[in-house]
This record gives sequence, structure tokens and C-alpha cells, in this order.
Amino acid sequence: MVYFARSREELALVLAHELSHNILNHRKAPCGKGRWLSSEDYKKSVNAVLDSKYERLSRLKKVLEGFSFSRGRHQRYHESDADSLAIILLKKSNISFQAGFFLRLEQCGQPV
Repeated sequence: MVYFARSREELALVLAHELSHNILNHRKAPCGKGRWLSSEDYKKSVNAVLDSKYERLSRLKKVLEGFSFSRGRHQRYHESDADSLAIILLKKSNISFQAGFFLRLEQCGQPV
């Protein structure tokens, strides 16, 4: 982000956004999911599927049920909340805010 930001204000916006996630107690789900993927329970479950002769796909779906790294609606709400709080934090800090920076990030595929 340091290289992408065109000004101190843009960098301050990114920092305020990330701080907002902490203030709002947003959980980092991929971290927990990463731990699960490296757990012995997961390995045993996958090995049981691989050792089975029939219905592998349906058994694998059962193991992975509810597991995804998707950027679904719930996570987008967290991003919107963090965006809103970041703007408030910047305003209270007397740091100017340009909405165009959010647009540039979205165009690059980088959520703030």
C-alpha cells in the first residue's frame, strides 16, 4: 500500500481502515481456517475420504461443508463498516479524505 498510495492522506486512510477492523472486533476467519487445514482432524478426515472406495465426492463435500474463503455479503458488510469508521477517524484527526482513493483501490481489486 505504501507504493500504491499517492499521498500521506491515502496511506492514512488505509491505516485508519485497518485500525477500524480492530476497533470493530472483526475476526480474521482465514487464520482459523488455516489452522484447521493443518490440523490432524482435517488430515484424518481427508485420508478417510481418500481411503474410501465409494462416494468420495459426497464425503469430501461433507468434510468441507461450510468452508470457504469467499468475500460474501457478510464480509462486505465488515468492509463497509470499516470504511465508514475510517472516514470518521480521519475527520476527527483533521486528515483530509478523498473518496476517489476508495474507487482506485476497488478498480485494482484491492479492498481497503
